[in-house]
Amino acid sequence: MSKTIYEDELECECGGTMKPRLFNVEGFAVRGWQCEKCSRIDYSDDMNLVLTVKKFKKDGASLKLRSVGDTIVVTIPKEIRDALELKAGEDVKMYPLSKKKIMVEIEK
Repeated sequence: MSKTIYEDELECECGGTMKPRLFNVEGFAVRGWQCEKCSRIDYSDDMNLVLTVKKFKKDGASLKLRSVGDTIVVTIPKEIRDALELKAGEDVKMYPLSKKKIMVEIEK
């Protein structure tokens, strides 16, 4: 069985060896590497999810409701869609929490 890039050791700028590790960054599992010699950390692209969530968690994303036939549609901005790896046609569930708040859960 072949290894993925996330399982490979890398050479650090200090000359040490960076070992693959899983980090907990604000509650998210983020793959990356940490140098055994200088403790430097390099995060993988998983960090993009953390940064996107952090950006929109505070102020939210401004969206418009749109009509498609008899249905009202909410669009998801590309930045959020890419970070969450959402694809058209995926199943989601919506939970009304109050008259002004809903929760959408992606069923993956």
